[in-house]
Amino acid sequence: MPGFTLIYQFDGLNESIKKRTDRLVEASFKIQYISKTDEMLLLFRDGNQYPYEIIETKEHIAVIEGRIYGINISEDKYFQSQIEKLIQNKGPVKGNDDIDNAGYFRNLDGEFIIYIIDKKGEKIVVFNDYLGRLPVYVYHQKQFILSRDMFVLDKITPGLMFDDASIYQYLRIGYPVGNRTLYHDIDRLKPSSLVTIENEQVNITNQPIDIEELANTFDHSSNPEEALYEAFTKAVKNRFKIDERIILSLSGGLDSRVIMGVIEKNNLQADYSAFNYDNAIINSDVAIVKQLSRHYGKSPNIMEVNEWSPEFFDEFTLAKGGMNYLGMAFILHFLKNLASSYQLMITGDGGDKTLPGLLPGISLSQKQLSNFIVRKNEVSSRKTLRDLFLFDAAEEEKKLKEYLASLPGSSTNMKYKHFQLFERGINWLFEGEDRNRSFIWSTTPFYSPAFFKLSHSIPEKAKSNFKLFRAFTNLVDNKLNDFPNANWGIPLANTRQIDKIFFRQKIKNRFRLPSLNMVSQSENHEAMIEMVIALMHKGFGGQLSIYADQHDLRAASGETLYHLLSLLKVSEMTWKSV
Repeated sequence: MPGFTLIYQFDGLNESIKKRTDRLVEASFKIQYISKTDEMLLLFRDGNQYPYEIIETKEHIAVIEGRIYGINISEDKYFQSQIEKLIQNKGPVKGNDDIDNAGYFRNLDGEFIIYIIDKKGEKIVVFNDYLGRLPVYVYHQKQFILSRDMFVLDKITPGLMFDDASIYQYLRIGYPVGNRTLYHDIDRLKPSSLVTIENEQVNITNQPIDIEELANTFDHSSNPEEALYEAFTKAVKNRFKIDERIILSLSGGLDSRVIMGVIEKNNLQADYSAFNYDNAIINSDVAIVKQLSRHYGKSPNIMEVNEWSPEFFDEFTLAKGGMNYLGMAFILHFLKNLASSYQLMITGDGGDKTLPGLLPGISLSQKQLSNFIVRKNEVSSRKTLRDLFLFDAAEEEKKLKEYLASLPGSSTNMKYKHFQLFERGINWLFEGEDRNRSFIWSTTPFYSPAFFKLSHSIPEKAKSNFKLFRAFTNLVDNKLNDFPNANWGIPLANTRQIDKIFFRQKIKNRFRLPSLNMVSQSENHEAMIEMVIALMHKGFGGQLSIYADQHDLRAASGETLYHLLSLLKVSEMTWKSV
């Protein structure tokens, strides 16, 4: 994964880590030194037009990784003054809500990490954006390491070692929960974190996003859809304040079409693209993409891909180190083609986390909540994991559900909303978006802090059955509500049918009807099993405590096999020397 890696050791970096980093740089993995002292190294792994800027003054070097929209950071004097303020911060100011002087940066729209290095070697400050849009991993043993790149972490530490609880969660619901990664001693940096290295100490603080504090704070003097439309239009326009070619990844869902509507309404310059493979749902998706494009007189680029794409598995694993599963490897063909002609890809990611309601729709106790979340996100059954692995599945299931029951929130409704935004959203969806950035920078206006905060200040009741989404889309272009949503096969304008869909969903949730995805098997099932067995025969399953035969594997779903393959390919990657 392209990006920066900061390595710090207060008593001086030991020779072994210096040798490891030297080998990485010399081996031409597009890795170079940006800053180097006895105690600290800042490495950069380059990618395809991967964005960053370096601002240097007499006192410090500031490295801004990623993109900030709406301002020109290399020329904006106020931005640079706030950088100065951040590194000069002497601690909390009594009576000041902005306790760490980072309030300005929390309001910036973008996907970014800022590294500020004092030239005297006395202080280093690192800050990530409001929602933590760029995954950053933290290793804190003898050395303190912040990195965007699991491959680099594997090569400069004693090596990636799988964590049993994380592996269980990954295979059970698709991703580790909380701040976990898949590995021992490596955590995720929380959103809106401030890392300060000073006086031989590393201090990490963050400002949690309190969704209950945001809830129901909307100013009722105006209609919520009008306020949202204004904030959203500004976020879209800000992404066009660059001199680069822009592509919108268009789908037949509801989210990307409203971006298309804003682009066309404001005469912004962008092209449109979608991918297609032999699948009934995807084929329906593409059919609606063509309808939307005809509505605006556009010709989308429809790219054919292969759902089973093992030729991309190595490259995919190298990019994300297992944090995004190989079931999405097919998209690399799409991304690489876009990257050959465009510098920025806009997506509809986050639309489902801002405009629709995020409550479970039924009354749940604490225990029921944990079971409900696992059932809604299930990748592998408990029986499958008992059959495939040696670890104590019952104990791991207990730990997972205890964690889910302990999520922040004064009610199970608020706990479930927190899960949707900060567990599934950050731990699964953000990692998927980040995969794109190995090839082309990916952004979405739905996660603009102003739009995100506003959307979650509006009562959930106003969002039920997509009422708010419909009203919002009407302001963009009311004709968009007449096109079917590929996921439902009906348009938002058909309120009667929409209400029926959500009524049936509520009944299904209440009576705990079985999920069909647990029995689905890919047409590539045999090829997946063969690859799993081949990797196990090479010894790459040892770290995972896999104990499975062909019978067990044939009983597993396609999603389980894809996740298992992802872990085995990581194990293979860690065996390869630089």
